[in-house]
Amino acid sequence: YTTDTIERIGIEALLQSFQKHEELGSHGIEMVKKNQFGDMAMRGDIEAEGAVLDIFKRHTLPAIIRSEEHGDTRIGDNPSYFCVLDGIDGSSWYKSARGIGRYGTLLGIYAGTNPLYKEYLFGGIMEHATKRLLYGTKGKGGFVYDLVSGQTNIIHTSKTSTLNVQTRIHIDQY
Repeated sequence: YTTDTIERIGIEALLQSFQKHEELGSHGIEMVKKNQFGDMAMRGDIEAEGAVLDIFKRHTLPAIIRSEEHGDTRIGDNPSYFCVLDGIDGSSWYKSARGIGRYGTLLGIYAGTNPLYKEYLFGGIMEHATKRLLYGTKGKGGFVYDLVSGQTNIIHTSKTSTLNVQTRIHIDQY
């Protein structure tokens, strides 16, 4: 798989998690079953993860996917990738402020099955309430895809590689 293919699969998977979020509506906050840790999990969390896993399976991405609700899922006999997935990060916001709170589906795709951070290929956050997909792809940079406008914009950074007390960090959320 090329980095471009990994990027396309990652974007498709996160957009599918958004579709699931929208389909579930308020039913997403229902507590439906215990996860791998024995905690009760919300329908939205389980089904958002399931939506991502379905896309990976459809593309037969040879990977081990570690997720909070589903545990480890293996696709293929010889996985080449390791993925981390959280169906709904920010569950308390999801429960108390669905549609307006700060929560989303998180996904990371790495080369190899026991990767180091520098081996990331794709990372993304689908912010369900803002309808924005923030993602980064190795060698390409970071982007924001706005589902409402259909536009993708580059995330600009200062190229600073070290932080000290004089370093200014500005975050423009819109």
